[in-house]
Amino acid sequence: MAQSKQNAAGDGSYQALEAELAKLRDDVASLAGTVRDVASDEVHATVDAIRERLDKAATEARKAARRAKAGAHDAADVIEDAIEEHPFTSILVALGLGFILGAFLRR
Repeated sequence: MAQSKQNAAGDGSYQALEAELAKLRDDVASLAGTVRDVASDEVHATVDAIRERLDKAATEARKAARRAKAGAHDAADVIEDAIEEHPFTSILVALGLGFILGAFLRR
């Protein structure tokens, strides 16, 4: 009879331990889900920040390209005007540069 009470007490302790372990498993799963959600939010925030910086960089690059294109057009216009104003001098400069370039390329 004493042994039967010990077995009943042991079974109760075992069941209580199983219940505690099940609760602990649920708590760990819930904690893992929370950590995953927080990490996911952080990743999304980081990705959004990176996208924003890339958009800014792309916008700045487009502006710089437009400025460079405008500068190149302005330089071409200045050269064209100079050629129209001084055609003979322009031909002599072009011939001189051609000879110099040819001499460098022969070597």
